Amino acid sequence: MLNLSNFENEISPAILMRGKDYYKSGNIINIEEVEEGHWCAEVEGSDNYDVNIFINNDNNITKAQCDCPHDSFICKHIAAALFHLKDELKEKTPLNNKEKKPKKNIFESLIQSLSKAEIEDFLRHYALQNKNFKTELELYFSDKDERINVEEKYQELIKKLLRKHTSHGYIDYSDSKKLVRELQNYIKTGNDYINKNNFRDAFSLVKAILKPLAEVHAESDDSDGEIDNVINESIEILSSISSHDKASFEIKQQILFYIHTELCNSDLYFDYSDFGYDLVRLLQQLSVILKKDEIFITFIDAQIEKFTKNDNDYRREFYQRTKIEFLQQIGREIEANILTHESMDIVEIRQAEVNKAIDTKDYTKAKELIAGGIKTAIAKGHPGTEDTWKKELLRIAVLENDILTIRELTKNFAFDHGLSVAFYNQYKNTFNPDDWKIEIEEYISTVIQKTTKEWAKGSVHWRSAHPPLLQKLGNIYIQEKYLDRLLALVEKENNLEITLHYHDDLVKDYPQELLVIYLQAFEIFGNYSASRGQYKYLASMMKKVIKDIPKEKERVLSVANKLIIKYSSKPRRPAMLEELSVLF
Repeated sequence: MLNLSNFENEISPAILMRGKDYYKSGNIINIEEVEEGHWCAEVEGSDNYDVNIFINNDNNITKAQCDCPHDSFICKHIAAALFHLKDELKEKTPLNNKEKKPKKNIFESLIQSLSKAEIEDFLRHYALQNKNFKTELELYFSDKDERINVEEKYQELIKKLLRKHTSHGYIDYSDSKKLVRELQNYIKTGNDYINKNNFRDAFSLVKAILKPLAEVHAESDDSDGEIDNVINESIEILSSISSHDKASFEIKQQILFYIHTELCNSDLYFDYSDFGYDLVRLLQQLSVILKKDEIFITFIDAQIEKFTKNDNDYRREFYQRTKIEFLQQIGREIEANILTHESMDIVEIRQAEVNKAIDTKDYTKAKELIAGGIKTAIAKGHPGTEDTWKKELLRIAVLENDILTIRELTKNFAFDHGLSVAFYNQYKNTFNPDDWKIEIEEYISTVIQKTTKEWAKGSVHWRSAHPPLLQKLGNIYIQEKYLDRLLALVEKENNLEITLHYHDDLVKDYPQELLVIYLQAFEIFGNYSASRGQYKYLASMMKKVIKDIPKEKERVLSVANKLIIKYSSKPRRPAMLEELSVLF
């Protein structure tokens, strides 16, 4: 556990040194304990960065955050703050001793000593200098005065916040993190409103955040997906209100019309993420709760027509599936069944019908549905979907114990796209050991003949020195423990990377045979290498061989030494010498 007494031993020296320089140079603009164990600091660097450090009673650092773009757990700004805290707290008793917190006590004492008139004077004075403070104060006490327009106030604050973090129409990575941090305070406020059953202000807050943030999303570096999270959390607030039993019919209806308007007027929420689908689901949920059937169906039909004309199958299919689901929810089963029958080109809808047939053990109907799905997939040129349906046929074959169909399908799945071990074993398990021996030998023989024949047809100038049998049969030989045959193919290739690929399978039984390949391959690879990455790779592979064939360590080192001697003078390769030296 990182602690104020040991953090200097746990942080990288480079970050530690720069953090100490920042501390000694006075780059910490401000640092204070905002609540017990939670320290906030502002540290000056290429920009001003906010640091948060959480320290428990034993001075263990439980959490540390900085809004700079540095990716590691501890950056130089956090390190600077830690040096400050270590010096400030080293003579003090543990942090839970409230008598040793002068900053917090001074502030609390000051508040208590002020008169009402003094506080009022300060508020007026500060509000004149800081308009945001005035707005924040009015929002905090909005329940005290009905004239306060909460929605306008929040819109004003969010617009200012977005402008503050936007430069030349773009929000860069650093600013996006700062923006999100400030927005999280508003999200917390929204959830606090819900906890207090203040659904009106929670809704007003979301309206101020959701659309403006979705609009700037495309012009932001949101590499960490944090802006996405704020948008999702805003939608979650709407969802919480919509499902809350204490929220009024009126507020839920307002949310329904708001979402309906947003979705009808723009594709904004679909352009760069899946927010739109979440909003459609929420609109569906509210339409059921509020019994606004026709509003939702009219909306869905308009979207289906729109995306049929635009040839956007994904969006059209989403809306068709949603309409079927909605019709079922509101008890209009006949219409749902008719639409289901008309939408069988949609995989998910057909799959649902297949599942129903399988659940009732109507395997004949299920196979008919699957056959139609395969036909549609072939017509659309979707081989992945075709395979999905064939796996459904395999599922039924297993339920029916149809061995011949299981063999046919698992054989195709096992070998068609490289070896699939799961399907290979399923295929194998349909045979007894003696019959399997005949089956697999026949398959191997067929592969050898076919591969050799195709290889022979190739141009002599372009084809490999021998048929590519290792690629076709290597993994089968591993599964069947035909290691002698595997070794023969590996020896033919005589290639370092290929040999290393099969190293773990062969090294126990054939260490000497592998070493013969390695000694020559290491030298060749070293002579043709030209970058530190390649030298590092060579050294790591030599190290692996030494570890796995320890008796031959000196022979491997002799190759490394030969390369070191050769490249110690012209042509010099200092990076190679440095990487290979670790072996000694």
